[in-house]
Amino acid sequence: QRMLVENNYVLEGDGHHHALAHRLAEQFEKGDIAANFEIHLKFYLVNPPGSRAHINTTLAPDEGRFTVWLDGAEKSIGLFEEMHGQEINKAKSKVFSSRWYALLIIVQERHVQVFLDDKLMLDYESPGSQPLLKNFNLETLSGKVRFDDVLVIAR
Repeated sequence: QRMLVENNYVLEGDGHHHALAHRLAEQFEKGDIAANFEIHLKFYLVNPPGSRAHINTTLAPDEGRFTVWLDGAEKSIGLFEEMHGQEINKAKSKVFSSRWYALLIIVQERHVQVFLDDKLMLDYESPGSQPLLKNFNLETLSGKVRFDDVLVIAR
């Protein structure tokens, strides 16, 4: 839901919810899908021990999903590729408290870099699948998570 927090509107998920779960632009409807893209956003885990969220995009070739996950309970950030409900790869680093974080995801073909507050946290090369900017959504899984300043750029 859209909420006013400190004179600023943010998206807040409480429990299992999705936001922006639609095609990003009319050109994607025509099949023009970006293999090189960036996702910029800010997030806030309202109650870190119980807050978990995903930033999802599409995974080729079978429309699986490519996910960067935030887990307040494990105090970690990670990523996975999921095709047909099966997790393929995962990595993690320790992070998180109750404050705003800046997240940047850069995808160039199969190479993915994830930055947290301008610090490189994950540097990953997919062994065979291509993350694509076809569909995009923010998903909260548990607790409360806020998102702000969401910017998606196709390169």
